[in-house]
Parts: sequence; C-alpha cells; structure tokens
Amino acid sequence: MSESSINEAAADFEEQHYPFLKPPVEPSEEEWLGMQKSQSFEPLFFEWYKFVSSIANAISFIMPESLNFRSIEKSSYYVLSGLMHRCARLMAANVALSFERKHGETTAIVSRCLSESAIIIRWLCQKDTPERVRRFICYSLKPELELENQIRKKSSNRGELIPLEERMLASIGRSFEAGDVTREDISLSKGLPQLSQMLEALGSDRLEYTVTQRIGSHHVHGSFMSLLTDYLERDEDSEWKLRPRGHPVEMHINQYIHGIRHVLAACISYSETCFNDPEDPFSKLSEDTWTTIAGHYEKAIELRA
Repeated sequence: MSESSINEAAADFEEQHYPFLKPPVEPSEEEWLGMQKSQSFEPLFFEWYKFVSSIANAISFIMPESLNFRSIEKSSYYVLSGLMHRCARLMAANVALSFERKHGETTAIVSRCLSESAIIIRWLCQKDTPERVRRFICYSLKPELELENQIRKKSSNRGELIPLEERMLASIGRSFEAGDVTREDISLSKGLPQLSQMLEALGSDRLEYTVTQRIGSHHVHGSFMSLLTDYLERDEDSEWKLRPRGHPVEMHINQYIHGIRHVLAACISYSETCFNDPEDPFSKLSEDTWTTIAGHYEKAIELRA
C-alpha cells in the first residue's frame, strides 16, 4: 500500500467514524521516520490494539432490546455476547501486561485464547447459529455433567451428601438451567469441530491453523519451543549452552496485529448476525479499521531493517 493510499484510508476512516469512536491519531511522516530510526513500531500498534478492544467491548454491550438488534434466541445472545466480551477483556488484559512493552511471553498465552474465542464466534455466526450455539453449550457443560455424576456416585457410596457436595450440585444445576439444556441433551450431544475444521469451514487454509493454534500452543503448554523462545538464552561461554534468560520478553508488532485481525473478523461476523443492516455501523467500522491497520503494518514491515 502506497503512502498516499494509507493517508487517504486514514482520512476516510476518521471522517466516517470520528463521531462514533475516536481512532488513534495518525502518525506524521516525521513520526514514521522516528519509528524507523529507533526500529520501534510497537507503540503505534499498541494504540490500535486498545481501539479494537473498545470496538469489541461496545458491540458486546448492545442489548437485544435495541431497535437495531435482530430477533435472536436467548441462548445465542448469551453465548455470542459473552464470547465477544471475553475477546474485549482478553485484549484489555494484554494492554495491561504490555503497556511497558514487556511480558511478551505472557501476552502470547492470552493471545492464543483470544484468537480461539474469535474463531469460535465466526464459526457460530457462519450458519445454523441456534443449532451451533446449542452444540457449543452442551459441549461446554460435559465436564460439569461428569463432575455431577462423580459426586453422586461418591455420596451414594457414603450414604449421604455433605454440604460442600450439595453446594456443588446446586451450582452445576444452575449452569444446566442457564444453558436451557437437559442432562440427556449434554450426554447425547456431539463435540465441537476442531479449530482446524472451523477455520477450514470459514475458508482458511491449513497455514492459518498452524500459525494461530499449533504454534500458539507452544506458549500455552510450555513446550520445548516455548522454552527456547521465551525462557532460555544461549551461553556460548559455558559448557551448558542454555540457561534461564532472567528477563522478560519484549512485545512484537505481530502479537498485536494477529489479535487485531481475529477480533475484527469476529466483530464483523457478530454484527452481521445480530444487527440490522444498513443501520449497523459496526461492520463498516471494523472493515475500515482493519484497512487502516493493515496499511500501517505493511509500511512498518517495509521500514524494518
């Protein structure tokens, strides 16, 4: 994307959406030169990451009573708005962790959870949303059904329920009631597709799954690759060539850009499913936001040494 195209996209973005949600101030050419000289582009994408978090948060709090909200089943609203709010709060957590450009190893864990929730939103919204939501709820409650069965089995062998078990069973029962599903529904339901299958259904190739989930799982599970990347450093002067690094990992612009990309795609899917077009301003806002950010990313990559 050329410099003029970036400026035009940014001007168009601000003209359309400034009254609605104020985007970050566009960097001047002098500021771009400063970022190039210091090779420090992360603060720019940090600001856009915060802005995208605010979009997700705003969307999640639009209530079904709104005139712009389509008729939707309660369960679908609970799951979709909850997942969208989860995305917003996970992004807010990464903002809190990375405001000094530290804790890149920890934000990577949060980012993996973030991308998974965003992908699930898109899959749920793709088609057959009520049926997919019900499947999501039943799959989510399978561990609770297993726990309930184990509690009842132990209490039966003992001949009584202890107060702690009574409270646990009551809590599990409230979860089933909130999901509007029966124990039989949960028991007979099939599991969710794997994330790779969801992404394939959404039109992504295997590379997307490998980068987002397979590589991202290193950070979640603490694999050897995670240790090499974030927790060990080389010591060529020692017989032991690796040792704990003892200092935090700095943030990288890719950690911001991938979270932004997934969440904005989820915002579009959510908006197209839940809001009435053409009154819905969020789909266009999300699309324009991504156009602007992607232009900045391309330029930052070009300016990197």
